[in-house]
Amino acid sequence: MKIINLLPWREAKRKKHQQRFIAMLVAALLLGYSTSHLLNLKLTSEVSVQQQRVAYLQGEIDDYRRQIRALSSTKSEQQSLEARLDYVDGLQQQRNKTTAVMNLLPTLIPSQVYVDKIRMQGEQFKVSGIGESTAFLAQMLDRFEQSTMVNNVVLHSIVHDRERFGAKYQAFELSFAIDGAALLANPAKQPQTGVN
Repeated sequence: MKIINLLPWREAKRKKHQQRFIAMLVAALLLGYSTSHLLNLKLTSEVSVQQQRVAYLQGEIDDYRRQIRALSSTKSEQQSLEARLDYVDGLQQQRNKTTAVMNLLPTLIPSQVYVDKIRMQGEQFKVSGIGESTAFLAQMLDRFEQSTMVNNVVLHSIVHDRERFGAKYQAFELSFAIDGAALLANPAKQPQTGVN
């Protein structure tokens, strides 16, 4: 039996709906594709911008690291130079101290006492020599003990009638410590009594 379509307008309407559905489906697919493509382009550009920012920040971080390394090496060079300067300053103070002690000794030692040897070890000094009499050695000991520049004065020995230069002298050995700060602050303020 043959089927006869008694209502052809339904078939036409169905075809129209089908065409409209296909058109809407194609339009939706095109719209979805174009939207996803546009979103992809936007996200790609944002990722690119973000990567540029990250690259810029990485460059700045590398610059800062280089500067920190340079600063660190400069700091170690500065510390090395400061250590050298401290060493040179110590040598200079030692030289000044030696000169100041040599300027101080004539004010403390009477002209009748002769120094043979001076040994220096840090702030400690050991002096040995001869004197014309025990009285001059006592005068020297008194000057050392009265001086504000020296302390810990110890007369280790006096040997009587030591023959030197065809005469008899009193040999002595004396040790003392200096007050370096007081000595360097005013090295010339010792009394000049008894110096010829």
